[in-house]
Amino acid sequence: MRVCHDGRGRYGGECQFPHREGESVYSPDILVYAHWLWNPFFCAPAAFRVSPDMKWRDFQGMLEQFYSADPDFSQVRQKPWRWFLVTRENAHSISDPDYGVPFEPVPEKTLRELGITHKAFVKFEPAS
Repeated sequence: MRVCHDGRGRYGGECQFPHREGESVYSPDILVYAHWLWNPFFCAPAAFRVSPDMKWRDFQGMLEQFYSADPDFSQVRQKPWRWFLVTRENAHSISDPDYGVPFEPVPEKTLRELGITHKAFVKFEPAS
């Protein structure tokens, strides 16, 4: 259970109901947040409900389709990208919270194999 808001701006006590973003709500899928860092067109992360057994190449294809709405995407699409991962397991050991832990995705590996878990944050930016 989690601490609940009492409706008058105060927190206290435990909730008497399950929260709606728990892993059991999405099972067998997971919720993954993706964020193109420092992009003014996409100033916040997007959430994707995906299978943990999805291959990275398919997940990246989803990201490319979504982020292609940015008029600059076609100019940077073929450039190398820097990827970062934040999960519940590594969140407390990250020295720079704007980024996360650098990681190199492998196209044929699944999200599960890459350590991408429920409510993980995948952050990325074009390599300079």
